[in-house]
Order: sequence, then structure tokens, then C-alpha cells
Amino acid sequence: MKIGLIGAGKRMSNIYVPLLQKLIKRNLIEIEIVGFTTRSHGTATKFMEVAPGIKYCRTRDELIEQKPDILLICVNSSATPSVLRTTLQYKLPILIETP
Repeated sequence: MKIGLIGAGKRMSNIYVPLLQKLIKRNLIEIEIVGFTTRSHGTATKFMEVAPGIKYCRTRDELIEQKPDILLICVNSSATPSVLRTTLQYKLPILIETP
């Protein structure tokens, strides 16, 4: 399964990506993280230091070009409704971390 990440803040960097990487390393799940996108280039730079090797996509459309099977959205709660509305157009399964 290919997963795309939307958001690159503390929860994504400190919880979700390390967990996914451990599961992948131990062959407990077959997941490939195909890329991530975030609204801030500064956040993207910090995220790439924590999670090297995950492709930075400048836009959601660029992330979709990586052909994810599912999207993990982990943005602050005030941004969630807007991000969700614009992401539904891709007709992919979505896991939203923040309600």
C-alpha cells in the first residue's frame, strides 16, 4: 500500500512517521510512504531532516502524482475542514488524525 502524507508538523514527525518506519523496517506492514506535502517550506525542511528519503511534494496535486492508495492528514484542527474539502476531490481513502 502506498501512503501520502499531508502535514509535516510535530505529530507527523514525532509519532506517525517513526511508527510507520518501524513497522516497515520490521516487515509488519507493506507500506511505502510515497511523499508528503505541507503548507510551509520551513516545516518541510525540518521534516526532511527527521524523515530523509520521503519525497517533498510542493502541492497536493504533486503528491497525488505519486499514486498513493491512501492519504494520512495530520494538520492542526483549524485547517482540517479546508484540507479535507480540497482533498476529497481525489477520491482516495483518507485517515484524518485531527478532528
